[in-house]
Amino acid sequence: MIQKSTLLKIIDNSGGRLARCVHVYGNKKGNIGDKILVSVQKIKEKKITSKSKLKIENHVMYKALIIHNKIGIVRKDNTFLKFTKNSIVLLTRSQEKLICTRILGSLIKELRNKKYMKILTVGSRII
Repeated sequence: MIQKSTLLKIIDNSGGRLARCVHVYGNKKGNIGDKILVSVQKIKEKKITSKSKLKIENHVMYKALIIHNKIGIVRKDNTFLKFTKNSIVLLTRSQEKLICTRILGSLIKELRNKKYMKILTVGSRII
């Protein structure tokens, strides 16, 4: 369960490394597939080359979607999925579109039921 002030790993190529949960929409605790409001705490180091442009800034609020959870989920066929880290994907704050172009971790097929098909197409592996 993700709640306020939980540290989360960002697993996309938007430029962030670590984020802190500020607000969970809907409930007090968030699960896989829920939207939350996060503040980016740590970003990737800026390289000196002019081609590298970071898409996000440090200590700025963004919406995010929970992808992995340490608690895990139980599927209908009674299999249990549990991840080692709490991970998110960043979204824009106003239109809730993806900032990234690639997701660097595995995704679960339950996101299809919650109508996040764009995220599944950007991801590389579906469990």
